[in-house]
Amino acid sequence: MNAIDSQMEIFLEEPEDFQASVEVGAVYVYYQERFLFLQRCANKSEGGRWGVVAGKLEENESPIEGAYRELEEESALVPDDMEQLESMGKLYVKDSGCDFIFHMFLFNLDKEVEILLSVDEHQDYKWVNKEEALQLELMNGAVEALEHAITYIDRKSHSQVFLSTYLILRKENQVLLSLRKNTGYMDGFYGLVSGHVDEGEGAGAGMVREAAEEAGIAVLEEDLRLVHTMHRRTTRNNIDLFYECWNWEKEITNKEPHKCEKLQFFPIDQMPSNTIDYIADGVRMVEEGVHYSERGWD
Repeated sequence: MNAIDSQMEIFLEEPEDFQASVEVGAVYVYYQERFLFLQRCANKSEGGRWGVVAGKLEENESPIEGAYRELEEESALVPDDMEQLESMGKLYVKDSGCDFIFHMFLFNLDKEVEILLSVDEHQDYKWVNKEEALQLELMNGAVEALEHAITYIDRKSHSQVFLSTYLILRKENQVLLSLRKNTGYMDGFYGLVSGHVDEGEGAGAGMVREAAEEAGIAVLEEDLRLVHTMHRRTTRNNIDLFYECWNWEKEITNKEPHKCEKLQFFPIDQMPSNTIDYIADGVRMVEEGVHYSERGWD
């Protein structure tokens, strides 16, 4: 059975008095309606208890980068593409005076794989459904986090759509582009300031957040204009929303130098040849006044 012996409080939204000193990246590996749970070594904190792949983020490490690293270190699983780790949002945790953010990612497996444990950290593993997991002695907070993951998966099963936002930040006839690096996806190519919309977040609010997180600028939702929607099929079903914006506050700053080489304005009709193809197509269609397109469905 699960035992919770700390004064842990878990929130879906950031509480007013919250001051995170630590951030954690966690991966819920999912195969045939079962989750991968690992048992902590006896000499570790919460020794003998069970939890998912998880660990503290390192300095200058994004949540998805930390989760990707922990997944390899703790299970030897290495996704082909970092974006195979699907964000399920985050939880805000207050635990005996220590506030931390628990970033949750889902990694769906389509076939059985070998799990190689880090013997310094874990001594056993199991594939379990919710009912089986609740029979284990789980780590503190694991029940609440598992409930959040299951809720996310249930919602996803009804609508397999991944919503992302892209910012066409305009200065005269120029557009701001970001040169990607160390992301595991299209590194060395230019894209727009962009990102996935988080669970429970509106698309406009997500675009405002990404602008601040990636470029250090403050934009207002009322200054965002939805100029193109792309329904794009890859290994998943994507809805890409392109927002145009001419007004912002604060100086443009590369806030994620660990995964962005530089931010630079280019003439909108002379974007670099190494611009991600579907993004270049989206910007081109905006210039042509096309409001909707489909890609990858042939």
